[in-house]
Amino acid sequence: MFLNALSYVAFIILSGIVLLTCLVLFIVRISQNHKHRWNWLAATIGSLLLLLFSIFVFTRKVVSTVKNIGETVESKLEESFEELKLLDSSYAYVKLDSCEMVKKLREFENINGINAAPKEFYVYYGFNDYYRMPLAYPFSLHSTDILETGSLFNEKNVTEFNVNDNGEIECDLENITSFAFDQNVLITEVKQPGKKTNTIYFIYEFSTDKKTKCKSLAEAKKVARKQFNYRGYDTLIKVIEYKKLFD
Repeated sequence: MFLNALSYVAFIILSGIVLLTCLVLFIVRISQNHKHRWNWLAATIGSLLLLLFSIFVFTRKVVSTVKNIGETVESKLEESFEELKLLDSSYAYVKLDSCEMVKKLREFENINGINAAPKEFYVYYGFNDYYRMPLAYPFSLHSTDILETGSLFNEKNVTEFNVNDNGEIECDLENITSFAFDQNVLITEVKQPGKKTNTIYFIYEFSTDKKTKCKSLAEAKKVARKQFNYRGYDTLIKVIEYKKLFD
């Protein structure tokens, strides 16, 4: 690349020398009213055009080189950033290949036509007494202190899953004790402390955020299959048991 740059510079200098020579000879010949003076004028114009062309080629080459260097630097920075993320112990990237539940969740991406789900969505499971369990992207269950109940969150705006105030959206579905889901809906058993009916069931449609209340699990399964094309399991899994699928 350095030798190419030198060759361009040398060509520009040579073109400049030729232009200067032709210009001087044209001035001399025109002062002598020489019969070939117009030939030197043509040569001067030709050498000027040659100089301009060489400058244009050199400038384009410089711009192209700078652009390529910029793209290379940007690519290296992105690679470094990805490597740093991989070194972050809060993300269990090994689960992408070793966890069967993660593999199942990622299959939902193809079914739903999603191609932009970040890998971190599937491999961050919380910190200390905060627990996070991914569902069908971009939804996840969060639990605090104990894994008796969970709350549903939409994480479509989240890019950093291991920080507070990351843009996650509450789905107004809390105290979930057990659940079942597929790529379309979530069937939940919800605890209602202090109410006459201690347990109630909700169907949550991922694509519309629509929440349907049901009196029994049988009703919830029937409505989910009939109205929302649910194709998941009939048996609900407790929050703590679901968490163990990522351990």
